[in-house]
Amino acid sequence: MFVTTADAVLEPPIITVNTVLSLLAVDYPTHKLACYVSDDGCSPLTYYSLVEASKFAKLWVPFCKKYNIHVRAPFRYFSNNPLTFGGSSMEFQQEWNRMKDEYELLRRKIEDAVQNSLPCDLTGDFAEFLNAERKNHPTIIKVIWENKAGLPDGFPHLVYISREKQPKHPHHYKAGAMNVLYMVHGIAGIQGPFYGGTGCFHRRKVIYSLSPDNVDSVNEKFAEDILSKFGSSKELMKSAAHALKGKIDPPANLWNSIQAAYQVAGSAYEYGTSWGTKVSSQ
Repeated sequence: MFVTTADAVLEPPIITVNTVLSLLAVDYPTHKLACYVSDDGCSPLTYYSLVEASKFAKLWVPFCKKYNIHVRAPFRYFSNNPLTFGGSSMEFQQEWNRMKDEYELLRRKIEDAVQNSLPCDLTGDFAEFLNAERKNHPTIIKVIWENKAGLPDGFPHLVYISREKQPKHPHHYKAGAMNVLYMVHGIAGIQGPFYGGTGCFHRRKVIYSLSPDNVDSVNEKFAEDILSKFGSSKELMKSAAHALKGKIDPPANLWNSIQAAYQVAGSAYEYGTSWGTKVSSQ
């Protein structure tokens, strides 16, 4: 599951957070999902908001699943009477009020951080943002939450990504950000069912440049020809090969994939490859 944002002013973090929370609570086995947030603005505010949202998600996701909540974006859900989207039992009413209070606390934290321009001193977990400029910074990848136990009823991995940007390298705006998301999530091994956008749905194999006529039959040589266009990352090629052959092989530990993810999120990785021309976004 991909979420993209590029400007913490034009796209307030609370909106991004609500989008992410609605995805984390989706009714699907969570050990088969991961949520990747691309922040092309390299904003510590966005990262801070996601960290705080992950804490709220530990309460919100079980609540949604327990009561079969369909409107899973909290700001939308709590704008209505509890009887509209839930039930009338005393237990539900109490939990609804508790969830609303917790969400209000989250909202105030994020709004206070926005008012102060910075969520905290840029030290510790935020140190990588210290000298980062919006259009000139190294890759920053943070695993905010990892479903280490692989529980189907928890909530999915949550990963923050701000790809490297350098003034001398064109970054291709959202298309470039999506290319990095495709590569980083591929390395994580959780390929997902398909990519869906505005009026379009693509099978994962098609994103990896496979013709729709060949999605159900991929021989070894054909896969090798495609993978030769993917660049120098062995981890990416291994993961993509599994996807092309219909295999799913997520790593036992998401942190082990971080080094490879940094490689493919570099601003120069696409040079000499087919990314952005024949593979992924164009």
